[in-house]
Amino acid sequence: SLSLYRELGYVSGMIEASKQIGAIQLRLGHFEAAHRWLEGGTSILRDYTASLGNSRTMSYDLGDLAFYEGDHELAQIYYEDCLSWARQKGVPIATSWAKVRLGYVAVRRGEWQSARSFFREALQSFQTMRVQNGVLFTLEGFASLAVTQNEYDKAIRILAWANAAHERID
Repeated sequence: SLSLYRELGYVSGMIEASKQIGAIQLRLGHFEAAHRWLEGGTSILRDYTASLGNSRTMSYDLGDLAFYEGDHELAQIYYEDCLSWARQKGVPIATSWAKVRLGYVAVRRGEWQSARSFFREALQSFQTMRVQNGVLFTLEGFASLAVTQNEYDKAIRILAWANAAHERID
């Protein structure tokens, strides 16, 4: 698709294809390749920002990459950018994804009250919108929070339930 978008000169498509390839590389654990693809998409975005408007589509994946590489400060910056954009645009699902990601960052930074708050808000929103993968990702965040507070039984119960739910929804 990236080749076709380039051939057509479809800038939004080139950005999205680069973003998706970068996200796939990230999920596969190929961080160096993820950097190349996401930075390539960001470069295209930067070159065409005036004509496309102020897009934040890249920030989620760049935040995820920073998070997985252990740069929680940078991840927080990207996720806060996503949250601000989602609130401004009135996009509740994007708002919830930003909040749950900020919850994971807060866990890693030892900011447990903040993590709990982000997770609670995201969970309520995902439940209302019936976004099952969001609910499960948030519950797994609560489990990681429980582990950091030595509440292992609680973490095990949450993870066991989430695992069974993953299997049910395939």
